[in-house]
Amino acid sequence: MSNRSLLFTTDSMPGPGASPSAIRPLAEWNGLPPTHLLLASVNPKRCRSLLAPDTDSGVAGEYAGGVERLLAFLEALGNLDALVAPNAYGHAVAKAREVLASDEHRGRYVVLEAAGHYDGESAELSAAADRLIREDIRATVRAYEGLIAGAPPRWVHSLAENWADELGLAWSQVVYYSPPSGYAPPPR
Repeated sequence: MSNRSLLFTTDSMPGPGASPSAIRPLAEWNGLPPTHLLLASVNPKRCRSLLAPDTDSGVAGEYAGGVERLLAFLEALGNLDALVAPNAYGHAVAKAREVLASDEHRGRYVVLEAAGHYDGESAELSAAADRLIREDIRATVRAYEGLIAGAPPRWVHSLAENWADELGLAWSQVVYYSPPSGYAPPPR
């Protein structure tokens, strides 16, 4: 699956024997960008993968709270002196607001699929999803909190300089990988 991270929205939590309703592609990025981590950062939980339904390697977070957190982060990032190409950044943020507010993409949950970053069997992928929540998502939330408080970590200044390549502000209704047709994760 390479090292892409993919975002989907759903109206129910993917779980054993329960197909989530209305799986909607939202975004994909080569890497694990702050945008994806922040969108999945509100009450994140490991869940059944939408792409590999025999593993619990997905991460689901509350969509509305994740969107609110991301938009606050983007607004604060836009106020840093280090921001490069502020007009282009403003257009990218406006597009993010538009996409995230649209009924076409909105759901109760955002599901982050990042198993492509890890190799291994089902148990190893589940452990990797737990580490993603415990380490990567928490570190990004700490950076968000520092930025909002006016004391962002050094890497956030670098992100402001390289936002077009590193932030992950790209949206899509079609992603390279998508749930198998007739998706129904097997019961455990």
